[in-house]
Amino acid sequence: FVGVDVFFVISGYLITTILYEQTKEGSFSVLRFYDRRIRRILPPLIATALLTIAIATSFTPSDIKNVGQSLVATFTFLSNYFFYLETDYFNPFNQSTPLLHTWSLSVEEQYYIFAPFLIYFASKLQLYRYLIVIILILISFYFAVTLTNSNANLSFYSIHTRAWELLVGTLL
Repeated sequence: FVGVDVFFVISGYLITTILYEQTKEGSFSVLRFYDRRIRRILPPLIATALLTIAIATSFTPSDIKNVGQSLVATFTFLSNYFFYLETDYFNPFNQSTPLLHTWSLSVEEQYYIFAPFLIYFASKLQLYRYLIVIILILISFYFAVTLTNSNANLSFYSIHTRAWELLVGTLL
């Protein structure tokens, strides 16, 4: 499970580096940011979905329904909450959830809804930018720790409990 945590930190670092440099240069564009994300994410996601559909034709009708629902959740970048409601990630018998891995992509994309604005505004507050990120890390980490005690699955899948990892990358 540590691999996902490292992935989130690296992702936060890379995207922040790009956005911060663009902000400093004055070339930052929200539309260009989302255009690049779409061009990078959609082609492999569509290929994965098509392969999943082809394989799912051999599944049972209830499993096919689950795959269809997970496809909708995946393309709306809400699969983290769909899989939280529909399955237990820690159950080794999740055979009919071939898109389960997309939960982390959804967390990342949910973070990217707010990241460009956070980075843009924090960069304008030179003195306080690190403090803002540190406070957000602490808030998210607090939710991760406290929610893990009461609902480990929700804590595992949620953006508000995973944001601290992306923000650690932002801080770096």
